Amino acid sequence: MKKFRLLKLLGQGSYAVVKLGKEKSTGEQFAVKVYDKYKLLQPHRRKNLKREIQILNKLDHPSIITLYKTIETGK
Repeated sequence: MKKFRLLKLLGQGSYAVVKLGKEKSTGEQFAVKVYDKYKLLQPHRRKNLKREIQILNKLDHPSIITLYKTIETGK
């Protein structure tokens, strides 16, 4: 996460928030979905997150968001 900077809050849901991110070296901006691990203690929430990642990895369409990278931290 040292290569990125999280800026303002764009939105929030029941167990994730979406922030504006910026890559420090290029200045490229993108949306970052952040999950707190303590909110993923319930098995169905972890399952839903894994399913969301699998689906986003398969999608390739100009009108749908693209998943570029997943990063797991301690929190």
